[in-house]
Parts: sequence; structure tokens; C-alpha cells
Amino acid sequence: MSLVSYTSSLFSLSPTIKIDEDLITIKGSKAIHLLTLFLLLESVTINRKARNVIISHRFCYFFKSKTVIAFDEIDYLDYSFSDFATCWGISLDEGGISKTDTIEKYTLSISANRGEKYKLCSFSGEGAKMIGLLGVLTGDDFIDFSGTQGEDSRQLALAFCKIFDVPLGKQFEFSNTTTCPNCKRKISNKIKCCYYCSEIIK
Repeated sequence: MSLVSYTSSLFSLSPTIKIDEDLITIKGSKAIHLLTLFLLLESVTINRKARNVIISHRFCYFFKSKTVIAFDEIDYLDYSFSDFATCWGISLDEGGISKTDTIEKYTLSISANRGEKYKLCSFSGEGAKMIGLLGVLTGDDFIDFSGTQGEDSRQLALAFCKIFDVPLGKQFEFSNTTTCPNCKRKISNKIKCCYYCSEIIK
């Protein structure tokens, strides 16, 4: 990338989310459905009253599958990131050839107590990677564009943690952890504010 970054939701693909009282319905991006000619349709229904998650798939218009996961079966929310380069250039910070443009993907999944993972949704879009003046002088654009997929996915991940009442990521037992007095989740004893419920830690 470049020296200046411009961020807009126009450069990202986000799932379609509909909230109707106790039901939350999540479907894939309409743009992706059009590009794939509706060959693969995925939908997730979160029922807060029944306390379960229903994941449905339809492949090639006819083949269907459905999985039901109870809230009590969910161990934690998995939040993963991946990217691939669409352009390369020279960066002094990284000491040579570096990615100058990327497509980013953030995936939210639930991990069950038995170890299975079930994808809920994903966000993707343009990523911004600033490589400075040298990158511009060697051919990169002065202004780079990026999507809002990172912030959008993080906000939804935190909302899911509250709905399912589970931690973000797998929890490990370490000696430098404490328990939040408000939400009772394990957190680092070096922070002053709980990253789950924003409780001030004294």
C-alpha cells in the first residue's frame, strides 16, 4: 500500500443479518450469492428463547442439511483471520518484498464441547497495508482503500459472546489470570477493564 488509507464499507462483503425479537437470522452476502448463481446457500438462525443455533446449507439447489446446536453445547466463540496478497512491493519496515494489497477474511465460528466447529458467518474485503514512501516510489498507489470487515466482525463477535455467554477464543489456565467480578469470565490480571463486559477491575 501507500501513504494514505481510505476506509469504507463499499470495499467489504458482509453477511445479511436480520433481527426479529428473539430470532437472529444470518445469511451470506448477496453479492456472493449472485456470483455463485445461488449454488450454495447458507443460513444461521439463533433462537435466544429456545437457546439454540440452527445452521442450514443448500447445495446445487437440491441437497440440504441442517445442524442444531444448543447454547449449552457451545464452549467458546472462535474468531479467525486469513488474507492473501493481490499485489507485492518493496517495504523498508519488513526489509524487502512485502504485501502491498490484500484481501482479508474474518470468520466467526462456534466451538462445541465435543470439539466440533461450526461456521456462523464471515466478513471479507480489501485490506490496507501501509509500506511508506518507498512503496509509492516503486509503483504502489499513493492512496489505498480498505473495507470495514475487521471492525464489523469484531463487533459481531463480542455480541455473540454475550448472547451465548461464552468467551472469545479457547480459555487456558494460566497463573496470571483473574476472574471478572461482573461477568465471572477469566481475564488477564494485568488489565484494568474487562474486555467482555467492560467492568472496571480494581
